[in-house]
Amino acid sequence: MYIIPKIIISRTSQRINCMREYDIYIDKEKNNSISNGEKKIIEISQGNHEIYIKIDWCKSKELNVSLTDGQELNLKCGSNITGIKQFFALVYILFPSQWIYLDYLSDGEVIFIDKNTKNWDKVKSMGMKDFILKYGIIRWGIPTCILYSVLMLLFNSNIHSIRSFIIDVVINLLIFSLLGGSLFGFVMWKLSEKKL
Repeated sequence: MYIIPKIIISRTSQRINCMREYDIYIDKEKNNSISNGEKKIIEISQGNHEIYIKIDWCKSKELNVSLTDGQELNLKCGSNITGIKQFFALVYILFPSQWIYLDYLSDGEVIFIDKNTKNWDKVKSMGMKDFILKYGIIRWGIPTCILYSVLMLLFNSNIHSIRSFIIDVVINLLIFSLLGGSLFGFVMWKLSEKKL
């Protein structure tokens, strides 16, 4: 009796791309998509297949797999941008291979833990204003301001003095940290609230 092989892909629950889906490609064609903290079971014919995931222009390495009758192949995916790297997330846009990964799930390794509801309860208890301050202004706005200011210092020939650089940094703080960070925090709060 023939049993259809399956590919089981588990995606980690992370802040990076948490509101976005990864597209799953099998043999260079989009087959499915996977959300943050989700597990997908895809039935597929036996034989050789090429699998990778994509988000925008960022693509994981390609896995070449060979499936036999009734085989279940366990894979994991997510982003390499964790911990302190999250503060420099914009820099990693220049390194698409670091943005997402697809790899084999080791025996006994558990990554599919749906923390979304628990995390949302914790976030909700801090309130919208504190969320916007912590995640919008401090974690997104200020690093974005610093990155933008450094890039302007390196590539903008109109900065002739320390005084003009400091004025630019203050303006960038107002634009990116206060305005942009507040807007980013508010949108992320609303999207999280709507999703959960």
